[in-house]
Formats: sequence, structure tokens, C-alpha cells
Amino acid sequence: MARDHWLPAALIGRFSEEAELHSRNRHITVYRKGKSTPYIARALAIGYANGLYDVPDHSAGSIDDVWKGIEEQLPQVFSEVSAPGVSTVDGRIWLRVLVPFVASLFVRGVEFNERYTERMEIGFSHLGDLDSDPDLRAVFESSTGQTGLNLARLMELQRILAPIMVGQWHVATITGGYKAISNDLGFFPTQDQASGYVGMAIPIGPTTILAVFPRARNTILSWDGTRWVHPLYWHEEAIPLGPPSGPNEAVASVATQFVFGPDLESVAGVHPMFATKPGRELLADMWENTGIALPANEQQWQKAIYLTSEEIAPDALRRSHLTDAQGVLQFSEEMTQPVVEQGWWPGVEHDWSIHNGAINLLTLTPTNEILFAPVIHDGYFGSLQDRGGPGDLPPIPPFI
Repeated sequence: MARDHWLPAALIGRFSEEAELHSRNRHITVYRKGKSTPYIARALAIGYANGLYDVPDHSAGSIDDVWKGIEEQLPQVFSEVSAPGVSTVDGRIWLRVLVPFVASLFVRGVEFNERYTERMEIGFSHLGDLDSDPDLRAVFESSTGQTGLNLARLMELQRILAPIMVGQWHVATITGGYKAISNDLGFFPTQDQASGYVGMAIPIGPTTILAVFPRARNTILSWDGTRWVHPLYWHEEAIPLGPPSGPNEAVASVATQFVFGPDLESVAGVHPMFATKPGRELLADMWENTGIALPANEQQWQKAIYLTSEEIAPDALRRSHLTDAQGVLQFSEEMTQPVVEQGWWPGVEHDWSIHNGAINLLTLTPTNEILFAPVIHDGYFGSLQDRGGPGDLPPIPPFI
């Protein structure tokens, strides 16, 4: 049975101090929930479950290749965005690697099975009584069986791409001797001090944390004269050595199985901070299955892929039939889908006919930027504020 990693070993290995080894074979220090002491393990030995991505009733056999298409480029891309002072990332790399990687953190984990099943139970309860209707029970069990669950991962992954794409992306470089750690979720919640919205902070190494905050509209691409790039907001934060606090305390507070870091010192002391309950509420209340993860927005990732893959310059866009008088991009499915399939994509065909054709939400601005204004349910952004109040969730720290 295949050993399926829900956390890329290429990411876990970046927390090791053994830079000369392949990232999968590097050693890190792990502190597992319920254990009294940390232990040393190789990156490939944690963050996996046997047969997690099997689809026994489908010709594919497994969906693990979907994740591999993202992971192959992660080491190089992580190195690029970890460079001090980084301000942009190539638009094609951002769309094909970073956006899918962040989105996948919501659906790759073992906890997805329970979250999705609970959601389906609620949905099916509106259709009838599962206990007394054998036909309805059969459909439910098919939807939440191994094959149904894993095909749902891909559908949900595709739907989350747009909310992640419209978010504001930050990179923090940590100095002062502090070593960041990570957990089995791959992220921790953090709050944007400017908007109050809760986003996700993703440690991608002992000295680098990537963060994405939700936005109602945002500039997702800009033309630098030769190519489309995505803006990154870079920070430098000096954190002195000392008792667990700041990012590492937040990492441990939502860990459901384990935390890991470069050495004993980095994980020491966080054990009492482990989450007392799984972080499923945290995941569900952020971007997954929310008022911004809507079918109408799914098309926009494909359109951005087409734009960056073809490297269509702004002036060329204006001279062509690909924008209207207001600058709204007019890309059709016939144009975009063949280009999308030339690189990584979730492998789920989108039925554009649901919306009576293409919905165009990307606009070329006079300053040669691409603005994305997704369709959003009322009240969504209000739900992303003040998440640190009473309830099961731990306090939400501000982003460093």
C-alpha cells in the first residue's frame, strides 16, 4: 500500500539543518501529541498515511499524482520566495505551484475525511432520513467512501484556488536566532493587523513564513515589462531566542498530531500548548466551502493561467478582442482549457454552462495590472474578523 504524504516531504525537509542531503532524507525533530519527549525522524517518515489517496473504484487508482505535480517545483520556488527583500514571484510559478500548494493544505490532510463526511451528513439530512431510506443511504455511502472522498478532494481543491488567488501574500524573514517550526496542518492562523481578517501563515523553513490574507478584490498580477508577476509583501522580524512564543506558540496551538522543527531547542516547551481539539473548525471557517469558494470564481484561475502562459503583454491585450471597453478580460473556455492542461491543474473539468457561459471577473487596469474581483456571499468577510473570541479556537495572533 502506498505511503501517501499529506505534507510534502520536500517542505518538511526544509526544516532540517542537513542541507547536503535530499530534502526527503533529511532529519528533523518531531514532538508528537501524547508523547512525553521529542524524537529524531527523517522527513519522509512523518505526515503520511498508507493508501490515503487511493481511489479503488476509479480508473486512476490514486490521486497522488495530482500532488506530485505541485511538489516537484516546491524546493526551488520556496528558495526563491525566501530570499530577503523578495517583492515579486513569476506569475506562472505562482499560479501553477504556490496557489495550488496553499489551497491543497485544506484538502490533503487525513482530517478532511471527517470534515467532508460531516458536511455531507448535513446536506443529505435535507433530502431525507438516512436511517430509513436505503437508497439515500447508498448514495451517501458512495459519496463518502474512499473513492468519493478523494474525488471530492480534487473538486474542493479547484474551488479553493480562486479565494487563495485573490488573497494578499506576505513573506516574513525571521532573524535574531529564532527558529520557526511547523505542524501536521502545515499552517497556523494569523490576523492581518490592517484589515482584521484572519488568514493562514505557512512556515516554509526555520527562518521564513509565508502568509495569505483574504481580500474582496485584489491586484493579482502586474506587468514588469517582460512578464506577468505576482506582488509579495516582504517583512523582516527579529525574534530573540527564549521560551516558546510568537509563531511557534501559534503553530503548536492548532497542531492536531505533531509539530516538527530543526532541533530539540526549537520544539522544546511547546508540548503543553498542543490543541485540545482538532482544528477542523479553523479549516472550515476560513476559506474552504465558504462564501468566496464559489463555482463562478473557479474560471478565473484558468483565465489567469492562460494570460501568464501566453505572456500576453498589456498593449497586446488592449489591441485585441480579448478585453472589452472597460478592460475586462474576455477569455473563453475553448481558449483557456487546452493551455491549462499543458501544466499542473486539478484534473476536474469545469462546466461553464452552469453560468450560461463564461463569467469575466479579471480586469486589466490602466496601470498594467490585473484586478480580480470575485463573486462573494454577503457577510463572508465579517465572519473572518475577531476569530480569537470565545469558543474552541485558540487566540489568533497578529502576523509578525
